[in-house]
Parts: sequence; C-alpha cells; structure tokens
Amino acid sequence: MKLFEVTLTEPPKESLKQSWYAGFVLSLSQLLTAANTRRVIAEVGSMTLDLSKATDAMKSIITVLKRVSKMETDNSAGIRQEKINGVQEVKNVPFAYPSRPKQILFSSLNLKVEAGTAIACVGQGGSGQSTTVGLIERFSNR
Repeated sequence: MKLFEVTLTEPPKESLKQSWYAGFVLSLSQLLTAANTRRVIAEVGSMTLDLSKATDAMKSIITVLKRVSKMETDNSAGIRQEKINGVQEVKNVPFAYPSRPKQILFSSLNLKVEAGTAIACVGQGGSGQSTTVGLIERFSNR
C-alpha cells in the first residue's frame, strides 16, 4: 500500500507543474492577441480621420458635378463671333507684374498672327505662357 501511495504522489505534482506551464503559455498568447488587436484598432482609428476627409471631398465634388449651369449650351441663339479678317499684331510691349515691377518679364514683345492661322505658346512652367496670351487678348482688342 505504501508503494502505491508513493506512486500516486508524483503524478499530481507533475500535473500541477504542467498546469502552471500551460497557464503561462495561454496567458502569454492571450496577451499577444490583445496587443495585436489594440494595434489594429489603433491603425483603423487613425484612418477614420482620413476617411472623413475623403468623404467630405467626395461630397463637394458631387455637389459641383450636380450643379446646373446657367448658360444654355443647347441654345443656338447666342452671340456669334464674327469672322476675323486681317492680322492681329502686338509691337514692342513691355511687361512686368505689378507685384514685382523690377523683374521685367518682357522688354519688347512682338507677335504677329494672320487670320486663319493657329499658334502655340509653349515653354517651361512659369515662363510666361499665360501672361503672353493675356497680353495678346488685352492689346489685340484696342
């Protein structure tokens, strides 16, 4: 009987030891799962601000697209441009922006365009294409 008692004392000790190991591993796995879940929730939470901004941007785009123009594009009774004959020419036009009077953009712009021709104004961004077209429009009607 004593031999039987001795054999029964070791398994409960081993079982208790293994339960501690299993409990530690289980709690560690739960901790890691919770930590990863918090990270994912934090990432999703940081995206909500971006999603909100994108939603606002889409609403404004849709508002612009749904806007009805006051011009009647199908109405053919509008103003018709007369046929242009002759030559449009600008001579010796100086130009500087009013905000930068010392930085002269053109000292003497000369341009001649005959009726029925097309021209292109090309160049590096910021080199004055729009300004040139604006000047032609301003001075050619005088």
